Amino acid sequence: MAGYPGRHCAGQWKRRSAFRRLMASLPIISPVALQGPKGRVPWTKVLLREWAALRYPGYYLNQEVRLGPTKTEVVGITLSPALESMLRGANWYCDGIIVLPSEVLIIECKMEPDPCAVGQVMFYLELGFSTPILQGSMNLPMVPVVLFAESNHEVTRWARKWGCRVEIYTPAWIGDYLQKQQASKNVYTQTAPHPAEGENQSA
Repeated sequence: MAGYPGRHCAGQWKRRSAFRRLMASLPIISPVALQGPKGRVPWTKVLLREWAALRYPGYYLNQEVRLGPTKTEVVGITLSPALESMLRGANWYCDGIIVLPSEVLIIECKMEPDPCAVGQVMFYLELGFSTPILQGSMNLPMVPVVLFAESNHEVTRWARKWGCRVEIYTPAWIGDYLQKQQASKNVYTQTAPHPAEGENQSA
C-alpha cells in the first residue's frame, strides 16, 4: 500500500492542520507594531505572509519579486547615456510568487478590493515568462492571483471574468487597519479646503 495516493493526501492534510493549530496558538501581531520610522504600516506585506503561511504551509513565499526586465524609452527627446541606461533597466515588482508542485502563483495583494489589482497581476503574469528566476518552472501553468482582506462581489466577479483567481483572507487585526484608515480619512476631511461662501459648489 506504499503507493496508495490517499496516504500522501492524508499526510499533507495532517501537516496543514497541525500548522494551522500552531499559527492559531501564536500571539497576533498587528502591522501597526511593525510600522517604519516614517509611520508607514506594512499592511499588505503582513497580510500576504499570513495568508501564504495558512494556505500553503511548507512552501516558500517570494516577496517583492522583480519581473522582466522591460525597456522604457522616451520619444522625440535626447537623453544622456546615464538616463538612457536608467530607463533600459526598468523593472516591475509583484507582491509575491509561490511555486507549487502543480502551478506557479503570481500574486498581487491589496487590503481593499481593487479592480486595478487585476490589471496589474495580469500584466505581471505576462512578464513572468521572461523572468529569470521562473525559467526553471516554465513547465508549470502560471496562475494570476489577487489577494484581498475584504470581499466585494463585483470586483470578484470581474476578476474571475478575466481568468484571475480571487483569494479573500481577513486577518484578526483588520480592526486596526479600519481604524487607522478611518482616522486618516477624518483628518483629510477636516483639513480639506471648503468652497467659499456663495461659490457654486456644483462647478
